[in-house]
Amino acid sequence: MISDYFPKEKRVIPTSTFHLGFYLASGLASFLSIIASKEYIGWRWTFHYLGFAGLGIAIILLFTLTERKRENRKVENIQVDSYSLISFFF
Repeated sequence: MISDYFPKEKRVIPTSTFHLGFYLASGLASFLSIIASKEYIGWRWTFHYLGFAGLGIAIILLFTLTERKRENRKVENIQVDSYSLISFFF
């Protein structure tokens, strides 16, 4: 979807931000979940709260993020037989 929202010349920063978000979020979540599980609410409720946060983000994205209509893209009908597919992997 990044390629649908940004032209080819300006796609570097959004792509790198997207990939950086995984590492920042996992590191921050690990740090905050250790603090929360040891100090405040316990490990079980930490999992519940992280799950609730994920559901909240999913609901927000469900209503705000839309897939753009793809224009000027040719889709060709490609025939693939099973032999060429197997030979690709072996």
